[in-house]
Amino acid sequence: MKPVVLNTGSRNETYKGLTVLHKPLIKICALPLDETIRAQYDWLIFTSKNAVTLFFEMYPYIKYKQVAAIGTKTEEALSNLNIKVDYVPSRFQQEYFLEDMDTRFQDKTICLPVSKKARPLMFETLKNIAIVDKIELYEPQPHLDNVMCVHQMIRSRNIDWILFLSPSSVHAYFQYFSLSEDIRVMAIGQVTSEALQKYNVPHVISEQETLYAMYETIKKLD
Repeated sequence: MKPVVLNTGSRNETYKGLTVLHKPLIKICALPLDETIRAQYDWLIFTSKNAVTLFFEMYPYIKYKQVAAIGTKTEEALSNLNIKVDYVPSRFQQEYFLEDMDTRFQDKTICLPVSKKARPLMFETLKNIAIVDKIELYEPQPHLDNVMCVHQMIRSRNIDWILFLSPSSVHAYFQYFSLSEDIRVMAIGQVTSEALQKYNVPHVISEQETLYAMYETIKKLD
């Protein structure tokens, strides 16, 4: 039988050889406009697909010279808007972004559109070398109907794997429930892994930080 995989992230992809179920544990709630930001920047820096979508809906008038992105889905979201991406790090984490950036952001004006719950590392590092305006675009909140549905699916023991693609999705589930020991858990990357560790959840980490790579890892392990 095909392994049954529950994807709790916001996006879904099928994969040959797996039965993939999709229940996003997070819903995105837009925050009010920030009327204090500048009209023009040297750089826009995006760390998520959600930030891309909301930013250009909410702030279509802001001018910019160059764009940076973390992650293939973030880059794809920009490409779908016909926006050229000028800088992408070697791997999809803030740490690698900052490690690879060289001097390209030195003394520049930067707009950093993020989630209200975004990690502070990017902003705290960049503000030491540039003029950075952080815009909190949205707040991820638990999708409570789906959290309950996932819990019922797990109790029915019809799930082989559950995938977590963000720390927010980890907190959305484990602040209410725990997991049975016979369900295997995977984190998309180190940051999500750290969130699972806080709840003492045994898990593996995907070989690369994409949903497709998570499916590939399952095929290798099963």
